[in-house]
Amino acid sequence: MRFFSAFLLVAHLHASTDIDALERDSLLYRSHQAAKIYASQVAKAPPPSQEPQTLECLSNSSIWYSLDLHALGDDPLKELGQPDLWNLLQEIGVDGVELHSLGRSIRHSYAEIQYGNIANLAAMRGISLIGTPLQAEQLAGADFQLAIRAYKEYPHLFHLIEIDRADWAFLPKVYRGENSTALPMSLVQELRQLGYLDGRPEKIYPYSKTSCWAATAPTAGHDNKLRRWIFLQFPETGTPAINWLDPTFSGQRLAGGELIDSLLRLQQSVLFFDTSPLICRQMAGLSPSENAIESIALLTRKLGGYSALRMDGTIEECKNVQTDLIEDRFTRPALLHALITEDAEALRLIYRIFLQEELQPRSLIHELQPYSEASCEWTEFLLNPKRIYRYHEEQITGELLAERLLREDVWNLKKTPGIYSPPIAPLFGLCAEALSITDLEEEKDALQNAHLLLSFFYAMQPGVFSFSAADLRGANGSDAMKGPGLYHPLPRQLKTRCTFASRLKQMLTVRKDHNLHLAELLEVLPTRHRGLILLLHRLPLTNQLSLTAVNFSRSPLYETLEGSFLANKWAINLMSQKAEKKLYGAPSFQLDLPALSGKVYLFKSKPYSQ
Repeated sequence: MRFFSAFLLVAHLHASTDIDALERDSLLYRSHQAAKIYASQVAKAPPPSQEPQTLECLSNSSIWYSLDLHALGDDPLKELGQPDLWNLLQEIGVDGVELHSLGRSIRHSYAEIQYGNIANLAAMRGISLIGTPLQAEQLAGADFQLAIRAYKEYPHLFHLIEIDRADWAFLPKVYRGENSTALPMSLVQELRQLGYLDGRPEKIYPYSKTSCWAATAPTAGHDNKLRRWIFLQFPETGTPAINWLDPTFSGQRLAGGELIDSLLRLQQSVLFFDTSPLICRQMAGLSPSENAIESIALLTRKLGGYSALRMDGTIEECKNVQTDLIEDRFTRPALLHALITEDAEALRLIYRIFLQEELQPRSLIHELQPYSEASCEWTEFLLNPKRIYRYHEEQITGELLAERLLREDVWNLKKTPGIYSPPIAPLFGLCAEALSITDLEEEKDALQNAHLLLSFFYAMQPGVFSFSAADLRGANGSDAMKGPGLYHPLPRQLKTRCTFASRLKQMLTVRKDHNLHLAELLEVLPTRHRGLILLLHRLPLTNQLSLTAVNFSRSPLYETLEGSFLANKWAINLMSQKAEKKLYGAPSFQLDLPALSGKVYLFKSKPYSQ
């Protein structure tokens, strides 16, 4: 009996040690520590602006280099601490570096010193650090494990509902090695009838059979009681959603501590948030995303930083978001569609909707990253399935339009046998398929031109232009940092004018010199060519007009532009810095674009001295 009692005591002490270790590793615990350390500094901070500070944020940094620390090996901080890397980024024109997967890895003194060196290297070159707090993998770690063990206030962090043991039979089996399993919609209805989800509305994606609820496996709590929970999650990643309206306000305290740590300790200027831990679209009415996002944006501004948001929503929803910047999830599929099909109408439609909904592209983060996994996310159309859109000369619902565009992509990609299987392929593969390239090495110049065309479109418009390490390498696989890329190493690229990095540098120089990142979109000009898009912008300070013109077709295009804004203006090609052929007084202009190319023009009034 004594032996059995001693065994129980040892088991209890072991479980207690495990719980203590999890708690020290949790975000909530570390948030409490950060709040205590910086409480007096936060108290002295002035009240934040109630409006998004988009222009100020863009003036701080508008050309981002995106880097995933997981891909840098065992000691990413050591690799990032090399001055040569920061010199090269500065030479290209980068003024912001986005550090993915940094998390809470900066914990011990050695890492603190390494990171401090990185922050100094960036600051000396006028480069802002961009953090990504509240990441899904962090929330699904120690905090969630403590929550399902019913430890202290951790269950209040998430939308957890304990299921009575008598009702476990309704829950699906969780397979060995898994922590939870998604619930089908039919089971959610049964749980609603049992009273667990009574009064909770649920909105689902079109064609979705699974809900945003999941069930845990039987889990022993810190009190040795066996429990099963259901919880709200983001279906695509399984990320548990933070409960923003719990009376303990645990979610707010966790988020607040993360923000304080990122802005004050890690010296990051812009924080890039993902809404998946905050809200799932399916759980409309269950978690006030606007409340959560507004609170985060206000606290970030109060602490002297700027906020950006990765959000899965419509253009109408995004225009009311309170963060300073929003990820551009709208133009990406349309841009690829234009390249694949030689038809830019879907892209023109997206920009017309921007104007209609009064969402300026300068508030968006345009991410290039053409070598990451492709996903045809026609978010605007799928989430407005019954809305009528004008596409070419047709009136069509969003649901039918999304289906049509996807079919056109797949059909065009299947016309010629290639090296990838569409539509699920790296975007690198989609570029190759679109151009009927079967030998990457043999035809890498054509592929680089397509890559540069996508870069040009995003670089020559307002907002943030973001590109990745994979872009600079010309990575041709799913892992951007391993294996050979199509392009030469960066130092060698910058010594030759025709390489990807050198031509990108030229684009970014023009972008900065003329403040294109701060411009205002005025009009999507009509055109008689399917593969052409014409975006008219007004530049800040001078109020001069610029035109971004991109030809996605495989043939040269000639277009005559007409309008009063052209009268008494010169047309300057900003990339060549030369005047195009145009009569000064004429309200018209002959546009000449080679196949798969782009130009950006400045319409400049004649100087008084002439």
